[in-house]
Amino acid sequence: MISHFPPLFLLYVFINVILLQTAGFAQELNVDKTDKDPVIPSKLFIHTDRSEYFKGDTVWFKAYGWCGAMEIPDTLNRIVYVNIIDSKGDCIEEKSCYMIDGTAVGDWHINDNLPAGNYLLQAHTLNTLKEKRLPFSRTLKVSDPKESFSFFCYPQIANSAKKDSMKLSIGFREIEQNGAVNIFKDNEVNYLLSIGKKLLGKGTVHLRNFSEFSLKSRLPKGNEWREEDTVAVLTLSIPEREIEKQFIVPVKYDVDVQWLPESGTMLAGIENKVAFRSENNRGEGESIQGVIVSLKGDTLTGFKSNEQGIGCVKFMPKEGEKYSALITNKTLVWKKKLPEAVSDGVLLKMVDQSSDSIRFSVETNKNHVGETFRLIGHRHKELFSNYSFQLKGASTSVTVAKKELPAGVVVFSLMDNGYNNRAERLVFVDAKEHMHVECVADSVQYGKRDRVKLKIRTTDDRGRGIKTNLSLAVVDENQTNVKEDSRNISAYKLLSSELHGKVENAAGYFKNGATDLKGIDLVMLTHGYRKVQTEFVPDNRDSIITILDDKFYAFKGQIHAENKKRYDRIGYNHIKLSVMSKVDGGMRFIESQVDSTGHFSFTHPLHYDFARMVIQAQRPNRKKTGRCFYGTVNLESIPESWNFHLRPAVPSFYTKAERAEINRIRSFKKNQVSKTGAGVTWMLDLEEVTVTAKNKKWYEDFEGQAINIADMDTLDPTGKRYENLFDLLVRDFGAKLRYERSQPGVLLPCISMEATECVPIFLVNGGVFMNCGEMPDHMMHLMQALSLMQVRELKKVMVVPPTSELIPFYGDFEILGGGCRQSMVVIETYGKGYRGDPDGILTQIHKGLSKPRTFYSPKYNKNNSPEFDNRTTLYWNPTVITNEYGIAEVDFWTSDSNTQLDVMVNGVQVGTGITGSCNQKIVVRSKK
Repeated sequence: MISHFPPLFLLYVFINVILLQTAGFAQELNVDKTDKDPVIPSKLFIHTDRSEYFKGDTVWFKAYGWCGAMEIPDTLNRIVYVNIIDSKGDCIEEKSCYMIDGTAVGDWHINDNLPAGNYLLQAHTLNTLKEKRLPFSRTLKVSDPKESFSFFCYPQIANSAKKDSMKLSIGFREIEQNGAVNIFKDNEVNYLLSIGKKLLGKGTVHLRNFSEFSLKSRLPKGNEWREEDTVAVLTLSIPEREIEKQFIVPVKYDVDVQWLPESGTMLAGIENKVAFRSENNRGEGESIQGVIVSLKGDTLTGFKSNEQGIGCVKFMPKEGEKYSALITNKTLVWKKKLPEAVSDGVLLKMVDQSSDSIRFSVETNKNHVGETFRLIGHRHKELFSNYSFQLKGASTSVTVAKKELPAGVVVFSLMDNGYNNRAERLVFVDAKEHMHVECVADSVQYGKRDRVKLKIRTTDDRGRGIKTNLSLAVVDENQTNVKEDSRNISAYKLLSSELHGKVENAAGYFKNGATDLKGIDLVMLTHGYRKVQTEFVPDNRDSIITILDDKFYAFKGQIHAENKKRYDRIGYNHIKLSVMSKVDGGMRFIESQVDSTGHFSFTHPLHYDFARMVIQAQRPNRKKTGRCFYGTVNLESIPESWNFHLRPAVPSFYTKAERAEINRIRSFKKNQVSKTGAGVTWMLDLEEVTVTAKNKKWYEDFEGQAINIADMDTLDPTGKRYENLFDLLVRDFGAKLRYERSQPGVLLPCISMEATECVPIFLVNGGVFMNCGEMPDHMMHLMQALSLMQVRELKKVMVVPPTSELIPFYGDFEILGGGCRQSMVVIETYGKGYRGDPDGILTQIHKGLSKPRTFYSPKYNKNNSPEFDNRTTLYWNPTVITNEYGIAEVDFWTSDSNTQLDVMVNGVQVGTGITGSCNQKIVVRSKK
């Protein structure tokens, strides 16, 4: 099924098709010519509330997606797949998040049993997989909260020159038993620093909690330590508390400098722009300076890098002459050879970039005057500009209109008549379309448990309010390592995701809605060349775009009869395949016709969590009523194949309740869809959920209070003793059967002023499935779902009488306050599979979308909680929508810590996908 394109995307496709036709050729960039299904390029960014967590925490995240080379909001992909990868490379958690208009919301609860360490969050869509694009990834650090004390050490300078010194930043972090962080607490810390057997220094220093101390030490002379001793050992200890930690610090110091001519080649006799990039052996940019000298020792010019170690220099090399750079940093001096200049070739130079155009200069030194070249602008296998021109002299100017180009990194390739790539230049196109985000708090400082009101305003370059879709995180800076660079959506979308290798301080180029074009151009010059391989393709290239629609789960398969010879003769097309599923608390019934060879297919709407699907094949008898079909149904196109054997010994494959539900649906409308509606409304109408932490042994919490416990493996090993869950509760737990609108239910004892029995709370696998706060119609759906729960799914069932411990499971506190307390039915099911012989109804659990949870934030009223509040993430809101004036307001409460809060806002303009972000600090101090 091909999805409907938004108008902007249709315009984008139309423009590109016209460009291809007028150019007279098309490029295939690293694509097989036999590829008949071009993939629309897609890109993802994940905003997480923070990057450091404790066991038991929840990682809250929002995904932003863009599609096409113009990078408009992704309306092609419907699912964002998020995987959590451990240090061994194994996927320990999978999330499937539903994406609407280019955004998706999700979370990951960190299990208490998970080992501490670093984990990788990876995200992709179907298109990024087909495109073979690297998934978006972010490192998450998970710590053990029981380890309340930890040392840290960061090397600031580590050199190995004879007269060098080393500088280390050391300190400790300690969390109180109640979870508080006392930043005024200090400890006496002993330190010992050595290289091999050579002692560099030792002593004692007083360190304050979460503060840093700089430890400086001279490195020994070359003859006092072996050259192979390239690391120093730092030992930190607090003897009276028996805490000790050792750190291995690299001291072998080296700086590597790469020299990169502007368009790939340095040409003799012409002024060249040569960029350079310096890195130390820790992969960090190193600031350098120096001069360019000839082989004879003549100095041509000087150069100096920025703080990230990148820069450029202009000079004119002579033919046959070799050049070197004399480089110095704070301590080292060394020489580096430059690439040799060639005597024949062409250069592609970017001269300047105005508000509406980019001007290039194509220069040559020999034999190319009069030749025809093409300057092609492209990105992600899409062609945006194609200029054919003739070299009229040593230098020819070419101007490219920016209205043809997308914002961000564009690759410009200079090609000769044979479509050979002769020069290449990466250019950052500033489209002058920025989204400015301003976040203003209602005070400059707050006390503990104070209410904070934030006003968010989003505007365009003209200061006009614009409608945006934002995500907002507020975290305690004392408890997490905040790195703005990795959280800036503009820096990732426009820069980091388009370049090879690491871009240091990417967020620094996008501050306050402005773009540092000069600094970004240095990044363009120093992050390598794409070396695009091209080939000529005729004009009549198939330009039809085929898109796989993931609005539905697609199922296909084949039926095989036991009496194969007969059915091969008469065909299978009179067989009907029926599928009934319980999804999102409701029922759905689908029928599929089988063709003459027994093949069938049907689609099932996307759903949340796990869905139980029941399948049945039937053939009509003379009275046109359904009779069982004996054979095998094979389902394909599912991650885990289903193989159902339909057995002749079973007269019917549905229970009475299920047959009644099927008849009701058939009589109402044969192709009825779920009452929750089609499309996305069923997701938008989700009720808010308060997330409460559950102990991993939640089931044992109730065993001591239960009046009866049924171990179903012992009580009903075959799964045939009871008709359904309610039958079990009536026969073995003393419940009373009750019908409401012909829907069965049960009553159990309660504490009430008006009644002695009422509908119980149902707890399924640690989560509240139904309580007394449900609306009548919704309760009917839930009771219906419980009645269809198969006994073979049940592992344990217990009934807990009304107690005060059940209060957290009540949904309606007005009823609770009126004196009504219910019994609770606690149910544990099998995660996969069923108990006993799988006769009877043939079912399968199919995993659906991950259901998003709602972030819980307390609302204080006169310090109404005696527990110490030490939240790390104080507020998370993934769906902050500004109005047409660009205004939105949110509020939250501070914790009990004296700290500084970090507020991070990321988001996109609705419809265009233009990005913007804002970072704000909020101070929290005790009121005197």
